[in-house]
Amino acid sequence: MCNGPLITKMEINVNDILGKQIPQLVALITREITDRKGKKEQWASFKNRHDDALCDILGVDPSWGIQAGSLIGFDIDDERKLILLNYSASAHNLLHEIDGGWTPVLRQMRGLVYAFEVPGRVEGVTLASRGFEKFFNQSELPETSIDVLSAASGNNGLLCTAKEDGHMIEYFMHDRKLCATTRGRLGTPSATAALDMIQRSTFMKAQVVAKRFGKDLMSLVCEFVHPMTRVHVDYGDAKKLFLLEAYDTYGETVGQSVLTAIA
Repeated sequence: MCNGPLITKMEINVNDILGKQIPQLVALITREITDRKGKKEQWASFKNRHDDALCDILGVDPSWGIQAGSLIGFDIDDERKLILLNYSASAHNLLHEIDGGWTPVLRQMRGLVYAFEVPGRVEGVTLASRGFEKFFNQSELPETSIDVLSAASGNNGLLCTAKEDGHMIEYFMHDRKLCATTRGRLGTPSATAALDMIQRSTFMKAQVVAKRFGKDLMSLVCEFVHPMTRVHVDYGDAKKLFLLEAYDTYGETVGQSVLTAIA
């Protein structure tokens, strides 16, 4: 199983995760896998051969008895040299039962998109877009219990929101082109349809607005409501975007005032 130093529950800077640790993962994967065909043919073997390195990067404790590679999934676009990273269904099913199972790194792997210049090299790996980090329902984990949430909110009260339906869509620029993706795969029909709802010029206007606040806008995160996304809630024939969040080039939220101005 896994050997070597592990990332534990200590406080870790998200910038280090997004800017240093995960680029190492991208370089490790693209050293051998650079397209979807390679993923299909090599990923099972790759996970076995590089289990130690994957444990080290993801912060997986060897005592869990879980293959680290089974906790993540990815999609790769060899033409655009983009890779999308996401936690797997196995992670969702297994990690809730493990104290500290949702490591700081795994929590960030929820629709992370990286550009890579040279396969197998950390240099040139840059964050292109991101979605929300992994979030949890009330009382799903000890940290989201009513008592903990009440203590954290103090006298200010706590605003809780519900996720109803639709798809999360990330908009970002790559090679001077506006791109869109869902958190699980590049080039989905939803992402293609979402590009009909925001123009490149609109995204660039959002960048200008963010710049006024001293922020370099990287990506917009929206809930995409469309007839093709209907799962639980019937929106009829509605085609709408709800702006949920925006991130700068460091992968940090731009803040509520900037988000409001962009909206």
